[in-house]
Amino acid sequence: MGAFWVGSYTSDMEGTATGIGWLDDAGYRAVTDAPSPSFLALHPTLPVLYAVLEHEGRLEAYRVDGPGALTPLGGVDLGGGVPCHIALSSGSATVACYGDGRLVTVALGAEGTPVRVVDVFAGEGGGPHPNQANARAHSSLEVGGLVLAADLGSDLVRVFRRDGAALVPAGEVRMPAGSGPRDLALHPSGRVIVLTELEPQIATLAVDGDTVELVASVPVVDDPVADDAAAGLSITADGRYATAGLRGSDRIALVELDADGVAARPVASARMIGSWPRHHVLVDGIAHVTGQRSDTVERFTVAEGALTPVGDQVAVPSPTLLLPADAASGLAR
Repeated sequence: MGAFWVGSYTSDMEGTATGIGWLDDAGYRAVTDAPSPSFLALHPTLPVLYAVLEHEGRLEAYRVDGPGALTPLGGVDLGGGVPCHIALSSGSATVACYGDGRLVTVALGAEGTPVRVVDVFAGEGGGPHPNQANARAHSSLEVGGLVLAADLGSDLVRVFRRDGAALVPAGEVRMPAGSGPRDLALHPSGRVIVLTELEPQIATLAVDGDTVELVASVPVVDDPVADDAAAGLSITADGRYATAGLRGSDRIALVELDADGVAARPVASARMIGSWPRHHVLVDGIAHVTGQRSDTVERFTVAEGALTPVGDQVAVPSPTLLLPADAASGLAR
């Protein structure tokens, strides 16, 4: 199975977990108490794990002392906003806030400890869907000297350049109205793959210098189900496929990409035993899928245009994210 840090929902977000967990071949165990650490990321060079406390609006850091062993290092208050994603560099963390559309940059000390908030970009806007009452930053990704940020509420992928700690607006890509861009992932070609939540689609963005353009978009599945909400995006190591979860019909979907990362067509889907695939991660050709509402993790092989269930479900309380123990930072949620 491999080894994973587990993000989760606790009682303050109607979950059943107690904090950050650890999952390996021996099963699941709780590691440290923390209220709703829903998204996790690892520092690119230091043994430090970060968590957003979604309900409390905080960024917390933990020293990694070994497999499934953490020591709290402290954190900072982000000012609310329902933080949901962390992207890391060696000296800072950029946190996307779903509740109010802000991108908050936090300075990190020499040991990786969050020190203070040093920049806030306040997104504005909204969209036609009921879940788009305001801007809703959901993830960010650094590529080609730019920072791209998915704003689910405004149907935008915002484009920034860095000026020290600050994010300086440098453009935007307008996605289809009501689509709700959620997750971003880098394709081996250098193009960026976007998963839209509210109208489940896989889109491709081309990055050329400071110019970012939408070049293709296809449905996640050929047989869409009303009110499905997409969540969780991964790219296979060879770049041939993107995988996405569908909350509602509780499926994992497979979309074919061409060699240039252009979204081509949906090719397969597989139904979960559990429910609400909040996140999944691909490791060695296997998709490890969180069933947030079924308190489970289950697996599917991803090969030659097919998704095949493998093994049994594993009991994991309210899982929201799986982070491979050796993962780099900036994992797309």
